[in-house]
Amino acid sequence: MSLRLKLEKQSDEEQKYLESEILKISEKGKKIAINGLYIAGGLALAYLLFKYFIEDEKPKKTTKPVKIDETSEEVKESFLGGITKTFAKEAALIILAMAKDKLVEYLNKDSESNEEHPSRASK
Repeated sequence: MSLRLKLEKQSDEEQKYLESEILKISEKGKKIAINGLYIAGGLALAYLLFKYFIEDEKPKKTTKPVKIDETSEEVKESFLGGITKTFAKEAALIILAMAKDKLVEYLNKDSESNEEHPSRASK
């Protein structure tokens, strides 16, 4: 076999190897991006829910204080409203905890993959 044919064959093998490595890297990148989006979405949702329920409890700065006469009844939060707020707060905390666990899992997996340096098998 001539030298040219050998080199062309070796070149084709190298090209196929590089293409397969690029596909592997792009698939890994897609998985990382999707996991990042899940984590970011969970954190954003938890933040918005937490912010929404915390702002409900703070007194409004723009409203004027209302004086309650002795004859008027105090306005109390309904039982169902209290349960709903409590449930929403707990759900926000659970979502935050789940997002934290996913983030830690992702970071551990990423650090493990950085420690391993895949070497090309010799031909």
